[in-house]
Amino acid sequence: MKMKVNPVKTAILSLICLFMLNGCDKDDGNMSEEVEIKQITINPGEVSMAVGDHEDFSAIAITCSGEQIAFWDLNVLDARWWSSDTSIFTVLANGVATAKKTGDAYCILEATVKPDESGAQSLLSYTGRDSAFVSIF
Repeated sequence: MKMKVNPVKTAILSLICLFMLNGCDKDDGNMSEEVEIKQITINPGEVSMAVGDHEDFSAIAITCSGEQIAFWDLNVLDARWWSSDTSIFTVLANGVATAKKTGDAYCILEATVKPDESGAQSLLSYTGRDSAFVSIF
């Protein structure tokens, strides 16, 4: 029994295979370059507050290329905000500080972060610490 080969179907099938194989080699631009974080910085870096006032601290990550990424846009694996002297001011887990009495202390952030899983590709995480000077009057 001889099999009949349809040249039109063969040509169409060949073109489909060619397009599929060609698509495998191309970078479609959806993958971001690998991002490596080199530093975490608290904002603002220095604050003066009156007793009873609140300050909303935030942070940014700085990449090796100098790009700044908002802290909450990162994949935060672990973060801890604290005051070097809780009798002067306290700080919540979200970075909001409350002035309690006159004096000076530091607001400290220690965090382990990675670039956002949905955007940049990275196998690297960064653990770092920064502090901001806080003066209560």
